[in-house]
Formats: sequence, structure tokens, C-alpha cells
Amino acid sequence: VGIGTSSPFSQFELFSSTTNPIFSITGGHNTDYDPQIQFRTDGTPTVKFSAGVDANDDEFKIYSGMGVGDTDEFTMDASGLVSIANLQVGSQVFATDAGVVSWLDLPISSGPTAGTVQSYSAAIDGADILTVYGEADGSGGVQNPRLGIHNSSPGTALAVSGLTGTSSYNLVRVNTATGDFYYDSSSARYKDNIGDFSEDFSKILGLSVKSYTDRSSSEEEIGLIAEELDEAGLNHLVIYKDGVPDAIKYDRIPMYLLEVLKEHETRLVSLGSGSVSQQGSSDVSALSSQVDLLGEQVTALMDFYDNLELGGVPRIVNNVFSLDGVHVVVGDIEAETVFANQIVAGAYSVKNDENAPTVGTATILAGESEVFVETELASSDGQIFVTPNGEPVSLSVSSIDDGSGFTVSVGGGAGRDIRFSWFIVGTQK
Repeated sequence: VGIGTSSPFSQFELFSSTTNPIFSITGGHNTDYDPQIQFRTDGTPTVKFSAGVDANDDEFKIYSGMGVGDTDEFTMDASGLVSIANLQVGSQVFATDAGVVSWLDLPISSGPTAGTVQSYSAAIDGADILTVYGEADGSGGVQNPRLGIHNSSPGTALAVSGLTGTSSYNLVRVNTATGDFYYDSSSARYKDNIGDFSEDFSKILGLSVKSYTDRSSSEEEIGLIAEELDEAGLNHLVIYKDGVPDAIKYDRIPMYLLEVLKEHETRLVSLGSGSVSQQGSSDVSALSSQVDLLGEQVTALMDFYDNLELGGVPRIVNNVFSLDGVHVVVGDIEAETVFANQIVAGAYSVKNDENAPTVGTATILAGESEVFVETELASSDGQIFVTPNGEPVSLSVSSIDDGSGFTVSVGGGAGRDIRFSWFIVGTQK
């Protein structure tokens, strides 16, 4: 049959060389009677496909059967949005220079309750490889948007399952503000302004390990607390977020411990060479000189009394007792005060009065930075020497309260109990 032509190309042809040849199929009803074309095959023909417009919603549809009403295998609405229930494709290509393109979108209405999973996955042979995950928020939006690799139910913004363990290669770092990933580099090629770093590394010894329960995993863990490092002045070991401590640079802690170890090694070498010294008021060399001088004074006093032999215990109280020449003293001499240019003795003893001792020991407890030692003989006119028992540590007499006692301090705080000995040498005006 030819319309507009006497030689139709096919069994039916609509031809025109002067206007647009239009073939119209009209369904003259608002909701019924879908205009369509049906395709039949086989010896006993049956409808295999129908293509037309659904009069109920005015959408163009293709259906693998008879009729197009209320089907969703293939639809296209008036805006040009195409929906295909099942699609099998080969490679896909975006338009050249397409710019910023939205790949796939999964719209969410207000119908699903909050927490309802909304996700789609890219799979190979039925195994999910990449999953774009979210949850309905109950008001037409999305909550907890996440991405999973080999993980169809990611619990964090990025979840990767099936990683292989290794102790080789670079560490991975993440910028928590931007989410960018980096690998850890140590070469000078990636650094500027390289120089020696100065710090009171011993402050790290004041830290203590804590046990806690991790809120995300509910696992029992041990570690340090970022706020405590910040309070200790170890801000180079703290990662801050919005101006407050957020995490710890655990990989930097061994650098501090290395410097502490080097300082201890230097002190041990000094001890091995026979040169023992303390910083501040606890100078052992000065104490040794004072003891030598005191020994010389005792020896001179013994020579002075070389020719005086007394039995029993001479007592010299509230009087001035003068001896000329050489005297020998047999036994003990007791006196409130002995004045001599020089005293020489084989042994030197100090009587430890309960309220006014001149020698003693004390302890700075772990976590403290100082201790007050009570003695009525404390005087800013004299000299006070302190030396630690055991491992060397920096001690100093930070203040003296005349007639009451003195304060001994340790730099950076005590990371352990520090026991020390002290000795007072008075000065006569």
C-alpha cells in the first residue's frame, strides 16, 4: 500500500516530497485507550512487544508483551527522563569535554523511615566490588553517606576489606580536614627549613600509660591521652582539631626517647671516667672540696691539743677555752662551738638533731616537681648540697626559708620517686 507514492518500498509506505510525512495514532480518551503499535511473530502470530503511550500517565513505554499500560520495563516521561528496569551494556563514554558530570544518582523520598539503607554496588560475577552507601533520614534526604570497597555495609566514610598485611613500604597519612591521603616520606627532597630541634625532651618521662575502652569499637585499649601531652607542653607530639587536642603523633615519641637515652648515655660515660657532677646546688666536686677543708681543720685542732692529755669527756660550755702549743686529748671533747683555723681528723661525724639536722635524706614523689625539707639550720648564709641516690638527675635548691627549711626541685617533674641526700655547711660571720 502506498500513500503519496505509486511504488511503495514496503508493504506500507507514507510518502511526501513537499511536507513532513506524519503517521498519527490517536487515543481519544483522557485515561483509557493507549495509542500503540504491537509487534507479532511466529507461525501462529503472538504479540512479542508493544510500543506506545500510556494514556494514564502520558509516558512513552515499551513492553515485552501486549499493551503498555502500567508497565515499567522501559519508560520515558515528558522531561526526557528514561527509566529502564534492567540494563545490560558494554562500555560507556561521556560526551567529549563534558566537564563535571553526575554519574549515577539514587533519589530518596520522604517515604522510607530513618535508617533505611539506600545503596548501589558495582559487581563482578555477582561479587560486590564498589558500594555507594547511604541511609534515608526520614524526611527525603540522606544520612551516613559512605563508600565501601569489597564491603557492601561500610561503617565509616571509607571502608576497605580484604587488605593484605605487610611490614614494608610507606605509612599512610590522612588529612582529617580534607580527607586527602598521603604516603609518609622522610627524604630531604620533600622538606624545607631543615634544622636541629631543641626541646626539654625529659618532659616525656612525666607521662603515664592509660587503659581505656574505645567508644567506636568498644575494644579495651592502652595508650596516652592527647590532653595530658598538651598540658605537659609536648605540643609537637599532639594533633589539634579546631584548636583542641585530637590525636597523638605516636611515631614521633621515639624521637624524644632517643634524645633522653643519649643524655643518659652521656652521664653514664661521665660516671665511668670518674668525673661526677650535678647541676645547680648539688655540685659533688664542691662538696668534696668542703669535706677536704673540714678534714684539714680537724687535723689542725688535733695538733693544737697534742700536748694536752685529758681523761674522760672535757665539756666546754659558755666559756672561751684557749690552748697554746701542742696538746693531746684522750677521749671526747664536747663543746657548743669550736673556733679553729684548721681541724684535722681521721673520721668526721655529725650529730643529727631532730629539729635541726645538718644532714639527711628526702624523696621527691613521682608526678611532683619539688619537696620541702624541714630543718632549723637552713640559712641563706650557708651552703646546701644535694645529690640523688641512684640514677643521676638534675636537682636544685630552689628556695631557702631561714630557720624552717629549704625546697629541692627537679626539672620537668619527677617521672619516678627520686631519693636524694642533703648536707648543710654553715658560714660564720
